[in-house]
Amino acid sequence: MLQITNNEEDSFYLLLGLFENTDFSSIFIEELTKLKIFFYVFERLISIYLPELNTHFQVSNDLI
Repeated sequence: MLQITNNEEDSFYLLLGLFENTDFSSIFIEELTKLKIFFYVFERLISIYLPELNTHFQVSNDLI
């Protein structure tokens, strides 16, 4: 958000609004279960629609 607004205060209030006006904050509770699901879905979508990028991620992850 900071890259978009170029203003720290505006970025803060945008993030605050995101957490207060959506259920976004719930992804950080209960052992991050929702966050893990989001990452799984994101990984699957990349593997389906961007297989070359997925291969790159897998190779990079193997090096770590």
